[in-house]
Amino acid sequence: MTSVKLSVMSSLLPDKKTTVIERLSQLIPHIGVASRAALGTVLGGPYGAAAGAVLGILFQQNSALILEDIFSRQLSPNEGRRLASTVLGAAERIREKLALQHPLKPGWFKNTVDLSDEAAEVIEGVLIHAQREYEEKKLKHYAYLLANLAFASNISDATANMLVKLCNSLSYRQLGLIYIFNDSKRFLLRQTDRQTEDFTGEDINPVLEPLYMEIKELNNLMILMQPVFMMNFEDINPSSIVLMGTGKLLYSLMELNQYDQADLKHLIEELKI
Repeated sequence: MTSVKLSVMSSLLPDKKTTVIERLSQLIPHIGVASRAALGTVLGGPYGAAAGAVLGILFQQNSALILEDIFSRQLSPNEGRRLASTVLGAAERIREKLALQHPLKPGWFKNTVDLSDEAAEVIEGVLIHAQREYEEKKLKHYAYLLANLAFASNISDATANMLVKLCNSLSYRQLGLIYIFNDSKRFLLRQTDRQTEDFTGEDINPVLEPLYMEIKELNNLMILMQPVFMMNFEDINPSSIVLMGTGKLLYSLMELNQYDQADLKHLIEELKI
């Protein structure tokens, strides 16, 4: 999508905005009681009015083109529900930040047709990944990522695209691992490696091997590290693992401090084994 295209198509925006409002109004009743209640409190009014308010807060003019394009595609009921949930979650967080006088990043969500190509790509990337995300507990973190990127003036659009791609590639459990290793000392994790254990034989631990595989993948992506080089599963010492810069960015922008506590408790227990 280019600025030229946005300028040429700007006269079509009222109809496109109406299309998106109507589509969101159809999807909102399916995104979950808790989400609807929270949004009802924040935005007020019936679902149709809430959808209109969302567009007023988040997807103004040119940005409506992106949503209209996605909503015009053939979406399954699940895809539509995921997309609506992410859009509304992002809108709620952006509303909160604007109320606190946080300045928007230049080129993002302004009432103008000059949305930058790079910003448009980031917005579309987040929403497409959210639409296809089968691990639905990740959706609120997609919403936080989209909302926070709109205010992150210290993060280039190229880096934002990298983070969106990275978020899509990570499992929900890996997001939990990032939360834990942001401050692992709090959780009294296992304090030794497993050099005396054999991960190559037939007695594979069905809990630890998949978990350590996901930790090793985060290490390969340079999201986390430990002082001793993590070449094999046997080298992993959970208590010594720390986040690298990219991991800290994901923790902050995706608001992983909001990770589900019940899921977190189970994961912490596995890291203590």
